[in-house]
Amino acid sequence: MTMNATRLSGLRTQGIIAGLLLCLTHNTFAQDQLSNSAADFVEGITVHGHSEMKVKPDIAFANLSVTTQAKAESDAVSQNATRAAALLSQLKQAGVAATDIQTQFYTVQPQYDYTASPAVLTGYEVVNSFRVKLVNLPKAGLILDEASAAGATQTEGLTFDLLDRKKVQAEALVAAVADAREKADLMAGAAGVGVGRLRSLTDQPNLVESGPRPMFAMRAAVNGTATTPVSPQAIDITEDVTAVYAITSAR
Repeated sequence: MTMNATRLSGLRTQGIIAGLLLCLTHNTFAQDQLSNSAADFVEGITVHGHSEMKVKPDIAFANLSVTTQAKAESDAVSQNATRAAALLSQLKQAGVAATDIQTQFYTVQPQYDYTASPAVLTGYEVVNSFRVKLVNLPKAGLILDEASAAGATQTEGLTFDLLDRKKVQAEALVAAVADAREKADLMAGAAGVGVGRLRSLTDQPNLVESGPRPMFAMRAAVNGTATTPVSPQAIDITEDVTAVYAITSAR
């Protein structure tokens, strides 16, 4: 073997040894990291905090529709416009702000008698539907009755909600965090250890959170003998968190 061949062989051997050392070092570092991660996971107190609040609603929503029918399209449209204007005027007189009244849809559809062959055009139907927010719940029934008397032909989709839902949700979230800490203290005391720093805190999405509370579709009374009763149920607001605390020696 020549000197150059011997030197090349030596270099290859050194490269192989260096590669093995690097591989061993990397594996040792990975094992240490895995061991530390496992220790971090085990050496802690994981708790679930929950809070639930039942809150009385302070606003309501209702769908008010004006439906008119006539043989001539122009008559159906004109009659609908007159009744819709009377409805909006009554709502404003009752204290409903213009910004709390929104048009949902407006349709003009021909009506046919399909018992004849071919079908015969019998007239036209016009529907103007409004979404109304009611902030005066004690008078909600009276407002709906007056709306029917003024021109609304159908009242449906009555739901209840909170004017400031985010504020109530924030209060429930604070209560859930406090519940998690209380459970951590209780568990640590039972185990004879102490509660250390907060390592993580996660808000758990509530997939079944209560939204606006619906009521059955209804038709407001128009005979003036009684006011339509409106009895809203409490709205459930829930929050959940998961907290992880470090473990310390008992004090």
